Amino acid sequence: MDNPSAARPPVPSRLGDYSVRPRILLIGALALAVGAVAALVADALLKLIGLITNLVFYQRLATALVAPGAGHHPWWLIVGAPVLGGLVVGFMARYGSEAIRGHGMPEAIEAILRNGSKVRPRIAQLKPVSAGVTIGTGGPFGAEGPIIQTGGAVGSVLGQILNVTTTERKILLACGAGAGMAAILGTPIAAILFVVELLLFEFRARSFIPVAIASGIGGIMHFVLIEGRPLFAVTTVVGFGPYFGLGGLPLIALLGALCGVVGSFLTKLLYRLEDVFRKAPVNELLIPVLGGALVGGIGFFDPSVLGTGYTLIQSVLNTQYAANLAVGAGFFLLALLALKALAWTVALSTGSSGGTLAPLFMMGGAFGALVGLVFQAGFPSLGLTASACAIVGMVAVFAAASRATLASIVFGAEVTGIYTVGNVSALVPLAVGCVVADAVALYLIGDETVMTGKLTRKGIRVKQEYEANLLEMVPVSEVMSPKPRALPATMPAAELRGLMEDIERPEYHMRSFPVVDRAGKVVAVVTRNDLVRERDCLEGKTVLDIGTKDPTVVHPDESVYAALQRMVWRHVGHLPVVDDDGRPAGYLSRGDIHAAWRRKLSEEGVREGRLHIRRPARDATSNGPDRPRS
Repeated sequence: MDNPSAARPPVPSRLGDYSVRPRILLIGALALAVGAVAALVADALLKLIGLITNLVFYQRLATALVAPGAGHHPWWLIVGAPVLGGLVVGFMARYGSEAIRGHGMPEAIEAILRNGSKVRPRIAQLKPVSAGVTIGTGGPFGAEGPIIQTGGAVGSVLGQILNVTTTERKILLACGAGAGMAAILGTPIAAILFVVELLLFEFRARSFIPVAIASGIGGIMHFVLIEGRPLFAVTTVVGFGPYFGLGGLPLIALLGALCGVVGSFLTKLLYRLEDVFRKAPVNELLIPVLGGALVGGIGFFDPSVLGTGYTLIQSVLNTQYAANLAVGAGFFLLALLALKALAWTVALSTGSSGGTLAPLFMMGGAFGALVGLVFQAGFPSLGLTASACAIVGMVAVFAAASRATLASIVFGAEVTGIYTVGNVSALVPLAVGCVVADAVALYLIGDETVMTGKLTRKGIRVKQEYEANLLEMVPVSEVMSPKPRALPATMPAAELRGLMEDIERPEYHMRSFPVVDRAGKVVAVVTRNDLVRERDCLEGKTVLDIGTKDPTVVHPDESVYAALQRMVWRHVGHLPVVDDDGRPAGYLSRGDIHAAWRRKLSEEGVREGRLHIRRPARDATSNGPDRPRS
């Protein structure tokens, strides 16, 4: 054909991605192993955080996860511990790997988009240690981001050891990330959706099934190894109003809009502070130390903002806010929101190592409870509780900041154990709050999110909106050119050259022809380039001699996308279309594919006119006034 390759790569199967091949069994088995290892690493990370926290703040040898600010500590310890953690992380980043900085998600996404899903093995070692040191010394982070990067590194390293494709290595990386998150939070379904929305960049059986297996293993091991209940189990009364538990939906939508503003503000604040610290006249090694000092200063005023905050989140969600204590509770929640936001953005923007999910949950929960107190005071008869608003606020702020809306909705149910309220699913109010928050954030800050803003500044475009491939839905038969002239295999090549040089002949405008045998089956393709290449030695040769034998073909019932794949694989611009007997049925060119794509794009971009209703023709036997009279 146009540029036949000497070593021709395999052509994608005619079945495309609609089939599940045996290969998925191997990837599923590997996902099982990756999920188990990632869950064990998650358990080890939590124990490491607990060990360092107990050693630094309580001077005891224990691995239980405790809050740094739960005890009465001297001021110098509260202020100095984050500084020490920042110094250690600074040295690890300088002499180990810069990839340990940050919360883990941008690094995992960058590995997929830029590095062929290859993560260096040392990341799997350094990231959990740096996160354990940062959080254990009071860093205001959760363990979710680090375990996403660490679990992803486990899957990636396995994919680099084994003989797999880049796509399969990406799937293994996503399996490790999902399993680690499910193990930390006990939310396997939300972990699957989170990985699909932010890491996989596809929704296909080949990737969904392995990720589901790995996340399921991670979720099981959460309840076996880490905690036998949801991480933020809610035991207090949760009410969303009358009418089967949905009467408060208008107020929940308002809360979602406010959460969208909060999530957008936190995202903007994070990257503005990052710009400030990047330009600061301070040695890069000392920037995490500066961040630790600022966090320690904030912790001096409110030690509860230090550490993972898991206990405090559960307290915010489970508190019954009495009316006579609403003002005091409001000031507490407002101070918690402001100080946690400042501590988290400062720590993360200075290059510390830790996750974003728990801080966003804490800030969102505090904001939701604060708004819920206002709703309780303004609409006491509605039955909308502050704890219900806290749950919605927790996940709605995360949805606005991360743009992982589906995962956020399910997070709210799984991480709290609240699946039904009244007679309806709790997912309904959670969905209202998260979707409205996401819409507001999309309007305010566009595509910039906490998860991808760092990559956008590097020039890496991350698309978080998935859509069906338009060319997958168009069959070749709809766009192919009519059945072309087929050349007999015995036709002299010189004769064809003469036909193509005659401007009056239709062959003059054609670039290639199918060559058929006596039975009428396509056995080769001869192109204008073939004639040019053999122009000095055409005598005595047939079109079969100079053409490309055993050509790549496409069938009328296949998708245009499948045909495009074959063109790319073979570096050609035309494909003969054959029926099931191998006889020519048409011809497909790049121009035909462009026409198909243009037609589909017009469905989105061309606005059609109003509906016009035509009056039906009157019956010929009618005696109405419009009937012609004889």
